[in-house]
Amino acid sequence: MTTLVASHPLRFRPSAEVVRRRRLGAATLLLGLGLFMMLGTLALQGALGRTGSGPLTAAGAGSALRLASDQVWVVQPGDTVWSIAQAVEPGADVRPLVDRIDAQLKGGPLYPGERILIPKT
Repeated sequence: MTTLVASHPLRFRPSAEVVRRRRLGAATLLLGLGLFMMLGTLALQGALGRTGSGPLTAAGAGSALRLASDQVWVVQPGDTVWSIAQAVEPGADVRPLVDRIDAQLKGGPLYPGERILIPKT
């Protein structure tokens, strides 16, 4: 009569099915955690008011407080300081408004989607 003795009684190899289930469970857990963190970040940004402030959003979304007498102009492709001033004050002498807008821009270029504060005099 022959007796088989295990080389080490504490070593145990799970079956291939058990290994597959564990890997699938770990992958599902990681995917769920990543999704939870992404949704949590979006919810936090929404609560803090940091969403919707890109150049393609409406003029009032995410902007700073301003006086009620001021207006915001969203620069369109082809706009110039002069054409903006003419659109804001049609039929008037626009040179003072051009100077005020240019002072606000500090002589810099206009970019499409940029918001310009048009102060009323």
